[in-house]
Amino acid sequence: MKRLFSVFTIIIILLCVTCVVLSYQILELENQTLAFQNRISELQAEIREQDAQLEELSNLVEITGLLKYGWDNPVGLLMISTVNVTIANFGRNTVSGLSLLVKDVSDFKTGNWSDTKTLHVGAISPREIRTISTEINWSLGSKGNTTATLMLGNEIIDVYTISR
Repeated sequence: MKRLFSVFTIIIILLCVTCVVLSYQILELENQTLAFQNRISELQAEIREQDAQLEELSNLVEITGLLKYGWDNPVGLLMISTVNVTIANFGRNTVSGLSLLVKDVSDFKTGNWSDTKTLHVGAISPREIRTISTEINWSLGSKGNTTATLMLGNEIIDVYTISR
């Protein structure tokens, strides 16, 4: 009987120790969860702030013109034209980190063909209007369009399209 009592006592002590250890682990996990929730709240606030800044910038820096003119015919149906993209900063602050993606899509009955140029704009000062030029390839006899996309980092600020 004493042996049975001793076994039960040991089992109860082990269960108590296990409960204490599990309680401590649960408390630690709750503390970690609280820390993660606080960090998530901080990150969400940062995202909201960056979204507000991006919204402000997207309303202030824009493409005001896109002109495709002239042509050269180096071979076959391949044509090369100059494209001028005009960008204006209507805001009060310099905006840096801008890039410009200029794409021409030639639409054939047999499929599409495109030429894309990525240009580094850099910083644009308040009330500055800048024209950026590049050459773009296209195909004679095709329908299509030329699109300029102004980007700040990976975010699209403005898009301007003209058709042939």
